[in-house]
Amino acid sequence: MRTIPQITQDIINRKPFLLELMAKDLINLTALARSIKNDVEIITKENVTIGSILMALKRYVDKINVQAQKLEESVNSINNVMLISNLTEYTFTNVEHEEVKQSDLSKIRSVDNRAFLSYIKGVYELTIIIDSKHETEVDKIYKTDKLIGKTTNMSALIIQLPPNNESTSGLYYYIFKQLAWIGIPISEVVSTQNELILIIQESLVEQAFMLVQALKTKKYENQHV
Repeated sequence: MRTIPQITQDIINRKPFLLELMAKDLINLTALARSIKNDVEIITKENVTIGSILMALKRYVDKINVQAQKLEESVNSINNVMLISNLTEYTFTNVEHEEVKQSDLSKIRSVDNRAFLSYIKGVYELTIIIDSKHETEVDKIYKTDKLIGKTTNMSALIIQLPPNNESTSGLYYYIFKQLAWIGIPISEVVSTQNELILIIQESLVEQAFMLVQALKTKKYENQHV
């Protein structure tokens, strides 16, 4: 049988922004306990006191504060942030002779080793992000394939993450959340062991760059929860 603390935690976890407000001590926990009391009782099928829910909330806040501290340390340890502009993003479906075309695409890098090239294969779609100056080559290689979308004037925001970042829960979410607060959509996400690459519209990427730089020095977190 699930306990009141477990049920309370599950209800709060469905609302991540609320969770952060709790961690920042910006939510009246007693009022919150009252507001979710009915939800808890529906799940338990029993009468539940405000006090028991409040106790569960307080214990959960202590837990997430420990997690938040580790997350903050990881964000502050971001090594470097770089920008690459003038990119074009392609998305295809049902690519024929994929290995041959991928080989042809790789030849672009052998000629221009400074060119940005990202090849992302999903289950049903293929996305290619490349320097816009090489559009002609891509158009030629994939001329017989179905093009779902082509977007120009894109940029890559490259974030060098700290070592062992994979063990830090919520690191990507923390960065994505800050971008969401200021209305910056992310077109594509590419990641390796220690790199996070966000493909963003050129008109917005400088604002995104400044935000991530500020996160490293804690200048932004107090402005946006």
